[in-house]
Amino acid sequence: MFTCVREILAQVTRGELECNCPVPCSMTKYSTSVSYAGWPNKLTEEHISTEYGIDPAYMAENGVVFSVYYEELNYQKIRQLKAMDGGQLASNIGGMMGLFIGASVLSLLEVWEYLWQRLKGLLRRSLRPPVDDDKAAAYDLENGTAFNNTAFNK
Repeated sequence: MFTCVREILAQVTRGELECNCPVPCSMTKYSTSVSYAGWPNKLTEEHISTEYGIDPAYMAENGVVFSVYYEELNYQKIRQLKAMDGGQLASNIGGMMGLFIGASVLSLLEVWEYLWQRLKGLLRRSLRPPVDDDKAAAYDLENGTAFNNTAFNK
């Protein structure tokens, strides 16, 4: 039996056999246990030997008392349910799409704002007239002439 099961399991893992095994609709499981005691005991031996006229040694070798007991008198019901139906799935997908699209739009707007600010800064710099500090001269506003400060021209 082990070699048969082993070979079938190998075929399933290699993909040669398709295994579509859903949860069964109903399943009965019995647990087994064994207990035994010497038979017949003293009281039973005397009663049966006098009642039926059977030798106690013969009863010990050929007699059996077989009793079946239920270990548990309860049952467990297992049901297979869907985690979510079609409406819940569509709702979850729509919610996630909304979240990701919203985050994407915000990110694009932030990048656009950064690029716009950089472009405005470059345009302002290029439209501003150039200032040459070396050639700039200080003018006297009243006379309209340039200052000649000889104290610093040494």
